[in-house]
Amino acid sequence: RSGATRARTLIPRRVYSHYKYDRPYNRFLNYGKKKVKPGIGLENEILRSKVDVLGSILKLHVQELREIPNQAVELVFLVDSSSSVGAENFFNEIKFVKKLLADFTVSYNQTRVALITFSSQDRVKVEIDHVSSASEHNHKCVLLEWQMPRIRYMGGGTYTMGAMLEAQRVLSAARGNSVKAVFLVTDGYSNGGDPRPAAEALKRKGVRIFTFGIRNGNVKELYDMASHPREEHSYILDSFEEFEALARRALHEDLRNGMLMNQNPQACASLCTTTEDHQQSNGCCDHHATCTCGTHTGHYLCTCQPGYYGTGLQDNCRPCPAGTYRDTQGPGDVTSCNACPDPHMTSPKGSTSPLQCYCTRGYDQIGMRCQRRQCRPLLPPANGYFIQHACSNVVNAACGVRCSSGYRLEGSSIRQCMENGEWSGGDTVCVMKTCHSLRIPSNGQIKCTTADSRIDTECYLHCNPGYNLVGSTKRTCLPVAMWDGIPAHCKPVFCPPLPPLRHGSIAPHSCLSGKSRYGVACNVTCSVGFLREGSSSTHCGGHGKWSDAASEIRCIDIQPPLLKCPAHIAITALPNENYANVTWEQPFAKDNSKGEVILTTIP
Repeated sequence: RSGATRARTLIPRRVYSHYKYDRPYNRFLNYGKKKVKPGIGLENEILRSKVDVLGSILKLHVQELREIPNQAVELVFLVDSSSSVGAENFFNEIKFVKKLLADFTVSYNQTRVALITFSSQDRVKVEIDHVSSASEHNHKCVLLEWQMPRIRYMGGGTYTMGAMLEAQRVLSAARGNSVKAVFLVTDGYSNGGDPRPAAEALKRKGVRIFTFGIRNGNVKELYDMASHPREEHSYILDSFEEFEALARRALHEDLRNGMLMNQNPQACASLCTTTEDHQQSNGCCDHHATCTCGTHTGHYLCTCQPGYYGTGLQDNCRPCPAGTYRDTQGPGDVTSCNACPDPHMTSPKGSTSPLQCYCTRGYDQIGMRCQRRQCRPLLPPANGYFIQHACSNVVNAACGVRCSSGYRLEGSSIRQCMENGEWSGGDTVCVMKTCHSLRIPSNGQIKCTTADSRIDTECYLHCNPGYNLVGSTKRTCLPVAMWDGIPAHCKPVFCPPLPPLRHGSIAPHSCLSGKSRYGVACNVTCSVGFLREGSSSTHCGGHGKWSDAASEIRCIDIQPPLLKCPAHIAITALPNENYANVTWEQPFAKDNSKGEVILTTIP
């Protein structure tokens, strides 16, 4: 393929229908102007400034150059240094070039730059040549910080043809796969020969030519040298001051550092803020930083090494915190440290790779993801349950175990899933609760519904004859493994002493003197002359009471008392008296009751 065909292949041609004009070259000078209705406003009133319109067109072309797939671009700037331009406007041209370069990454493998100043025939000078004198040391920082500041204004004629011929020479050493462009910046008044044939020769080799000039210069010549469509490659302004404004409108806002190239520490000397910084072994940069050149910005800067963030200046590189890493070098705050791929990962401070990330305790790493470690599923014991009704088996989960009512827990009441994937403690079982065996009361008996005294067992207690039960006659084993009721014992039965028997006797005498034990028999005898009413004996019964109605036993007197009255007495009353005094001896009375005999006489 020819060079022209190759260039069209690398740069897809956009048709800017809203800016393209099929008009003679002198009509394109009115970009940005529009004729309004007659009588209203000024003829050719500017509705949108020429710089705005041309800036939009230039921005699209610059973007095309930036988006070359392999980013291999050769840019040659031809800058007019003639007397007609003047020193002040010459440096406006240099500013314009700097602005245009702001969009490009200048380095050995990407954009290469050459800058040629021209005035008279003997003053065509190659100021900068990264094209035919390519070197890895030719990068944007050298270009902006060292090479361009040394360019000086020369004065003299305007030998544009010589500049084009020099551009041919420089580009002859360009890379074969690169896209080539020439930017001609002049006031338009050339002398010393027609530069257009040299421009045509460049265009035939696939070189794109952009021309920038002043309206009152040789506009036709600039228009003819520009690439097609010429209306989009020739930019005619009203003054040199507008050049910088045009470049500013063509800039993109998404500028970045581009590739960072390591430099000698002394290259960053201008960044030092204190005298002490100059004395450090690493110069102005922190000992975790490197002096670099941003091949896109063209500025020297101290950049923290991978694993660190900060400005890069002394004492301003900090390690990325645990759980993050930084695998690139460059400026940035802590947000420039990337989080580990999984939220459950951590990493050492100052990590430089995601491979340094590892899962925290309790997680297993599967690739670059963390899976929570689990213990084997835990089931509640028979006749038991989990406090939370369920048991999670992830690491650090704790499960409380309880037994149903009537059961006792043996083993660990709390099980925790440990970091090694095993449960803490031992297996848990629920054993049916039992109460302690009840003691058989002395002189008594006990009968239970079960032999092992398990929960709900019922025991019945009773005493042998002659004993009374003190306590609960029935006791039940409760779910708390305790017997209800009151402990029981058998107490001997005693009957109260019998009351003395009138006119009789009770034997043995102990029946009268104290309490009698159960089963003791007491015999009843009446005195002579008395008849017993009731049983001849009584027994001490099981409830502490005497049998046979002992209280109703008595001796009835059946022998009448002995009476001896005085003999018959007759007394004669005195004459004429109707009374007389009679005296007799007291009658004799005796009874078998041996008690006092009350004698009553009438009269």
